[in-house]
This record gives sequence, structure tokens and C-alpha cells, in this order.
Amino acid sequence: MTTSITTSTSADLPLVESKAIGVMERYLPAQEVRVLVEAGLAACERFCITLKSGRAEAQLVRSEAHKLRGSAGTLGFARVASIAARIEHASALDAALVSELEHAATATSAAVRDHYFNFSAA
Repeated sequence: MTTSITTSTSADLPLVESKAIGVMERYLPAQEVRVLVEAGLAACERFCITLKSGRAEAQLVRSEAHKLRGSAGTLGFARVASIAARIEHASALDAALVSELEHAATATSAAVRDHYFNFSAA
């Protein structure tokens, strides 16, 4: 399951598409869903740290953005997937885009933890 990216702005997209998590919950044990979601949230956090460091080469940024776009889309993190797609296709990375991703990642993490799994950050 992937999220189609058709908008140039991400604010109108949901943080989490509950249908994606629902599908996972239907086919996987709850603990496996939780592990997958936690891994997706952690990957997003690591990518934000990499971007903020300013030391990643353009090709690495594009490659990691592509991976994040796919995994976030699969997990139903619609806003993160959209921003990752914009980063993947950007000719240059700007601080506003990095900040937008960081805010979306933080909000997505809180939404998932509070509304889906009701667990606290590790």
C-alpha cells in the first residue's frame, strides 16, 4: 500500500491514514504492527537528524527521502510521505522543507502513539 502524492502542500493531508494501520492490524499480530510502526517513526526521526546536520550528500538525501516516502506511505503516514516526496524531487533542500518534515514527523508520532497504540515514546 502506497500513498499517491498529488499535492504540492502537505498541510491538507491527514497525519495518519487509519485505513493503512487497520489493514496491518487485520493481517498481523498487534505486536508486529507496533514494531513496524515504531520502526517507521524511528526512520523518520533519523532522516530528520540527517537533514538537520547538513552533512548528507544530495544523492543520499534523495535516496533516503525515497525510502521514507515508501515506508511512510505504506504505514499511512500521509503527510510525512508527501513531504518526503517533495524532498526527493527538490533541486535543493531548504530549511523550511526540513522544518516541515520535522513538524510532521513529531505530530505523526504523537497521533500514532496517542490515538492508535496509546504508548509513550521510548
